[in-house]
Amino acid sequence: IMTTAGVRDNEGEPIPDEPDGLDANPLEMGAGQVAADEAFDPGLVYDAGTTQWLQYSCGIGVHLTSGGQDVCDIVGTVDPSDYNSPSLSVGDLAGKQTLTRTVTNVSRLPGVYVPTVQAPPGFKVDVSPKLLIVNAGKSKTFKVTITRTSAAFDEWSFGSLRWRDPLGHDVRSPIAVRAVPTAAPAEVTGTGTSGSTPVRVITGYAGTLTAEANGLVPSTVTPMALTPLDDSPFTPNAPAVGADTGSVTVTVPEGSKAARFASFDADHPAGTDIDLFVYAQGPGGELTQVGNSAGGTAEESVTVTEPGTYVAFFNLFGAAGPTEVRAHTWVVPPGAAGNLTATPASQPSTVGGVVTVTAAWTGLTAGQRYLGVLEFGDGAQLVGRTVLAVTA
Repeated sequence: IMTTAGVRDNEGEPIPDEPDGLDANPLEMGAGQVAADEAFDPGLVYDAGTTQWLQYSCGIGVHLTSGGQDVCDIVGTVDPSDYNSPSLSVGDLAGKQTLTRTVTNVSRLPGVYVPTVQAPPGFKVDVSPKLLIVNAGKSKTFKVTITRTSAAFDEWSFGSLRWRDPLGHDVRSPIAVRAVPTAAPAEVTGTGTSGSTPVRVITGYAGTLTAEANGLVPSTVTPMALTPLDDSPFTPNAPAVGADTGSVTVTVPEGSKAARFASFDADHPAGTDIDLFVYAQGPGGELTQVGNSAGGTAEESVTVTEPGTYVAFFNLFGAAGPTEVRAHTWVVPPGAAGNLTATPASQPSTVGGVVTVTAAWTGLTAGQRYLGVLEFGDGAQLVGRTVLAVTA
C-alpha cells in the first residue's frame, strides 16, 4: 500500500497539509494517497516479521519482556533507520549514514528494477547496486547512503527513491532526513561506586568536539505509603493526591542541565505497577502535563530540561496490598560535582566520523542512584548531550 501510494490527490493536485493548505511532506501525509488497484500488484514489497519489529523496539529503547527475560537479550537490536520499512528516514544524520533494505518480488515473473532518486535538498543519495534482478518469490538486499552536503542542521528535508521495471511496477519510498551536528546516545548507564563507560559520538562536521561533565548528583528519595484502589483510578486531566497517589514538587532553577522523576522495580515487591505523571506548575498553580511513564511495572521515568516548578504524581496502579512507593527525583546543576569526568576534553571531529568520550565516576555512595549530563560542543556552541545514570 505504501510503495504504490501517490503524492497527488484524486484531482491530480499535490496533497495539502491541513489547515495551512501548503503541500504536505512525508511527516504529514505518510507515503501519500492509497492507490488500491495498484496495491494488488506492487511488484516488490518490504517484508518484516515479528523479530524485526522487536529489534526495532530495542533500537528505540523500548525493552519488552517475555517470561521475565528482556526480549532484547534474545533478538538483539537494529538502528531504527534500518528497520525494513518502505520509508527511508533518519532523524539524526551526522554527516553520512547507510541504510539497508530487503525487497521481495511478489509477482509471478522475474523483475529487473532500476532506481530513480529524488535527493532531499542539501543531501546526496547513492543506491547500491544500480540494478536489482529479483526472481519471483525471491528477495534482494540493497543499500542507500545519504550524505549531507549543504543541508541546515536540525531541519527536515524530503525526497524519494523509486524502483521501476519494464512491466510497469513503480515501487516508491519516501525519504525524510534531518541533519544534526552530532549523533550521540540519549542516555548511557553505569554501575558501581567507581567505574567508566564509553560514549560513542558520530560527528557531522569537521573541526573540534569538546566534552564537559555536569554532575553526578544523587537522587532525593521520597517515601509514599500508598494503597492500590480498584474503584478510583488516577485521572490525568484532573491530577490529585489520594490513597493510591502521592506527589512531589520540584523546582528546577534556570541553567539546570536536566531534572528527572523516577521509580524502580528494585525498590518494590515483584508485581508492583506504578504510573508516573509529571506536570509543569503555572504561576496560578495550574498544572499542565509535560510527560508520563505508565508501563506495566514499577520501572518508570520522566526527564525534563526546562526550568520551572514541576509536580510529579506517583500512582500505585497495581500491588498486592499497601506499599511504600519510593519516588526518586534529581536536578542536575551546571558544572562537575567532583565525582565525574569526561575525557578527552577536546578532540578532532570529521564529517561522518566516530569519536569516543569516556565518562568516569568515582567516590559514589553504595546503594544510591546518580544522574549527570555530558555536553558536547564544537568550540563555540552546544552540539549534543547524553544523560548518564549510575547505580552505585
